[in-house]
Amino acid sequence: MDGQFDSWLARHVHANRTLHRLHRRIWFSSVNRADEPDGQRFEYLPPEGERFYGVDVLRCGILRFMTRMGVPELTRLICQGDEHIRRYLPPRDA
Repeated sequence: MDGQFDSWLARHVHANRTLHRLHRRIWFSSVNRADEPDGQRFEYLPPEGERFYGVDVLRCGILRFMTRMGVPELTRLICQGDEHIRRYLPPRDA
C-alpha cells in the first residue's frame, strides 16, 4: 500500500488539504465518466464537521470482480487498505 506514496509529489498532494481534495474530485469524476459496467462509481461528499471529505461507494468494481471469481469475502481485505492510506491524509484539525 505504501508504494503509491513513494514519490515526494504523491505524499505532498495527499498531505495538503486543498490539493488532496482537488485530486480526489478529479479522480472520482474521471472514474465516474468511464462508467464501466463492472467498474467503480463514487459520490464525493464535501467536508462537513470533522469530516475531511467523504466518499459514498455507489458501485464497487472490486466486489463485482471478487464475486465473479467466487471469493467475495476477500473484498474486505482490499478495502482495509483504505484505512492504511488514512495515515497519509492531512490532519483533521489542519
